[in-house]
Amino acid sequence: MITYASYLRRRANLTTTGLVVGFANSSFELLAGIGVFSALGFMAAQEGVAVADLDTINGVGLAFVAFPKILSMMPGGPVFGVLFFGSLMLAGLTSLLSILQVVSAAFQEKLGWTSRQAALRLGGTAAVLSIALFSTTTGLFTLDVVDKYVNDVGVVGSAVATTLLLGVGLWRLWELQAHLNHRPGVTMGVWWRVLVGGVVPAVLGYILVTGVRTLVLEPYGGYPTWLLDLFGWGTIGVALAIAVGMTVLRWRRDVDAFVPEALPVDGRRWSWNPAERSER
Repeated sequence: MITYASYLRRRANLTTTGLVVGFANSSFELLAGIGVFSALGFMAAQEGVAVADLDTINGVGLAFVAFPKILSMMPGGPVFGVLFFGSLMLAGLTSLLSILQVVSAAFQEKLGWTSRQAALRLGGTAAVLSIALFSTTTGLFTLDVVDKYVNDVGVVGSAVATTLLLGVGLWRLWELQAHLNHRPGVTMGVWWRVLVGGVVPAVLGYILVTGVRTLVLEPYGGYPTWLLDLFGWGTIGVALAIAVGMTVLRWRRDVDAFVPEALPVDGRRWSWNPAERSER
């Protein structure tokens, strides 16, 4: 999200932008969920079973196994098949670009790479890994395992760590709230700090703990243990190792080489200006 936000205008209203992104994304997901369960209900009715008894109703199997089967049962299935997989390909390409841009920006700032160097090195590495791991006859299963562990452990764990670090470890929510409220629009009050510093890490922490517990006690998808350990927990381990390694490396570019926008100081630790903070 930090990388995405860097493309906003210099004086953009972050609160309004965040609300638009959040509500638009959630609304689309709700609509997509209605469509998915409608399709699964059609498939279950055709087979004479309950929706819960269907195979491959979650993960990548939903898109590449269940939906092709559903489309083959529908009137005009080939037409909807072209539309569905064309949309899926477009969504995949745009998501790939945005995700790689986050990694590219991190390496450019940390190691001093140019955008061309980052594109060639990271894009080439991603292409090799994708071809080696996900293009084989068992690639779909490998992708399913990696996707499950990265989302349920990596993404949720990162969110919990970030909110706890900002809210509890560094105590920076006052400054972030002042920055958000520095533009006209929706005002973030005490409720915002309570949500970000307390409610969000508590809820996500519960999801993380229950998710990890389930992955440990119940082998995901009925896959063999070696596959889950290698491509599930192994992926998490590699991500942590890269994160620690990148943290230890010296910055090639000064990340503080910018002039922060002055914020009003009213006795609290709200200012981004180091001089004003030192005076107080």
